[in-house]
Amino acid sequence: ARPRAHFAPAFEGRSRLRHLAGGAAELDGSDAPSVRRDVDTPADLREAALLGVGPHTAKLLARAGW
Repeated sequence: ARPRAHFAPAFEGRSRLRHLAGGAAELDGSDAPSVRRDVDTPADLREAALLGVGPHTAKLLARAGW
């Protein structure tokens, strides 16, 4: 969100679509290389893991047998 803009975070389900509908700008990764994937579902998490996740997420995924 832009400075001083109202931002209502959304979680679960179709949060990406709710963010876009609320005026959020979608990042393509060029300005924020650590932002790779919105994760709302197990399928999203699998895709994010293939792109690469941080050490804490990687540890949890390994613990869960992913």
